[in-house]
Amino acid sequence: MVARLLALAIVVLALLVVTTRFFAPLVEGSHVASEIFVVRRGDTLVSIAHRVDPNANPYPIVAQMEVQTHGTLLWPGERIVVPMTTP
Repeated sequence: MVARLLALAIVVLALLVVTTRFFAPLVEGSHVASEIFVVRRGDTLVSIAHRVDPNANPYPIVAQMEVQTHGTLLWPGERIVVPMTTP
């Protein structure tokens, strides 16, 4: 019984290591550069994205910021990492 539990623990650990190594490059390489923005009163994710690149579609940047804010409200003084667009 102990041997089966140990074998199961090793398999679960191996799966965790393999999946982490597979998905880590996708997360780390999601954008080239970023900047930390301090949220001001009245800011929204869209208004921040427009400050990053006024001429671009803001929604790809908004989608990336929503992941880190978990869809919660923004508070003045809050710091968020904003992916910068590449030329």
